[in-house]
Amino acid sequence: MVGFRADAVKADFMRSLSKLKNAQPDHKNISVAHDLTPFQRNAVRKAVEEAKQQQISGNTDHSAENLRFKVVGLGSRVRVVQKDRN
Repeated sequence: MVGFRADAVKADFMRSLSKLKNAQPDHKNISVAHDLTPFQRNAVRKAVEEAKQQQISGNTDHSAENLRFKVVGLGSRVRVVQKDRN
């Protein structure tokens, strides 16, 4: 676990994680995630479930099984984005 003294430093670090795509093979298995409280984890689960239900109830070409739902943002700026499973 890594801690940062300032939110801005953490945000810069999290933005730079895309550089791991070009990392050496020894470092490609590194994963980084926000340390969420139980309340935040439940909120994320609820947001994903709501997005899946909206996708199922909507008349679209994609079914919820063929999509991957990802929660982005923190705090009051949390939103769910959809991506194809490819």
